[in-house]
Amino acid sequence: MKNLIKGLWIFSLTIIFMTSCSNQDDGSGNDKPNYEFENEDFPFLLEHYNTVNQRLVFKNEEKQEFSFKLKQFEDSNESYIVTGGLGPPSSSLIFNYDVRTINFEFEQYNQPNGDLHILFNKFSDTLRGSINFPLWNTNEFNLNSEKINFDQQTIVLNINGTTFFDVIKIESGETIIDFEIGPFTKNVNILYYDLKKGLVGFDDLNGGEWRLIE
Repeated sequence: MKNLIKGLWIFSLTIIFMTSCSNQDDGSGNDKPNYEFENEDFPFLLEHYNTVNQRLVFKNEEKQEFSFKLKQFEDSNESYIVTGGLGPPSSSLIFNYDVRTINFEFEQYNQPNGDLHILFNKFSDTLRGSINFPLWNTNEFNLNSEKINFDQQTIVLNINGTTFFDVIKIESGETIIDFEIGPFTKNVNILYYDLKKGLVGFDDLNGGEWRLIE
């Protein structure tokens, strides 16, 4: 049931973005709502990631490292358009909304399907977020995305002398490794995500505890 719910949520998110286009208009778009990021949203939008040569480096207890280098930090304003009705196809602009896209290149596997994606949007005047982690353990090969729940109860995590106060624990719920990506198994089943600092750690099914070192 959990996998079904997660699949439906991701499917719905996909449909939303498939029906979105920043340049389309139904001719009366000037009076449509435009949901922009507000001041209260920006603490959660990872502004500090937008620096030259920004890297996220994680190390486990065996001194192994995985690193991700920033390749895209982009803001846009998209349009939610519904197509349908009887007769000739018609499109109606419902509203516009802000989007922030953050992509990191997985330096140990330099392929597009290895990117770490973090996405925020103001769809329907609600701040939403998702994280797509390339080594995420799931029973569906293409379902690497998980919702960032801004209302989830947070925990405090101390990493290398730095205390993170707003960490949520995202769990895949899977215990079997089904897929690989390049030379690596998709065995990460827990993400530690600080709502104001971003990804700070993850655990894998082999007992590895990977924590942010820079």
